[in-house]
Amino acid sequence: MARLSRKFIVDYPSGQLELTLTGQPCRTLIALIEYPKGITSGDVSVWGWGYRLSAYVHQLRHEHGLDIAMLKEPHIVPGGKGWHGRYKLITTVKLLGVEGFENDCS
Repeated sequence: MARLSRKFIVDYPSGQLELTLTGQPCRTLIALIEYPKGITSGDVSVWGWGYRLSAYVHQLRHEHGLDIAMLKEPHIVPGGKGWHGRYKLITTVKLLGVEGFENDCS
């Protein structure tokens, strides 16, 4: 089975470029596009792939130059208070198309 890839158009400061992604970084970018208020690892973990969300965001930032903000949100944990990160896509990115045999980025 062929690995699916998705193409995106990214508005970099230097101009628009096409970006092709596969795997978890692809899924992460699609989720960031679909949820403009941002995503947390808890949000995407219900789909079974978000436990390493920060690593996928790191890859999108550092390997592909995307601007993704991390906002701290408070939450209550046993024994006190804590916080979690919500990632929000700042760079303008558009999903172009799908190549492959499945309907995700596996």
